[in-house]
Amino acid sequence: MSLPLNRYHRRICQELSKLGIPYADEYPIGGRDCDIYIPDLKRIVELDGPTHFRRADARRDEEILAERPELNIVHIKVGTPVPEAMEVILG
Repeated sequence: MSLPLNRYHRRICQELSKLGIPYADEYPIGGRDCDIYIPDLKRIVELDGPTHFRRADARRDEEILAERPELNIVHIKVGTPVPEAMEVILG
């Protein structure tokens, strides 16, 4: 069973907290809020729900990286098993 986006988002944040990994929730970059930012990894985590579109996401990623080229972005589809999502996020 897939969790709704906000519950899935909360679950990923709980896992990061449990592991002692500092993160910022709804981190603003260039007038946009990124779902999760993990400063120690210089990683943006975008949780893609049913309303995400690849072209729009790619454009948004390009805008973020143009402003903050040191960052890397990972996309996790909502409903991905949490252990699998955490491997990608921490990878």
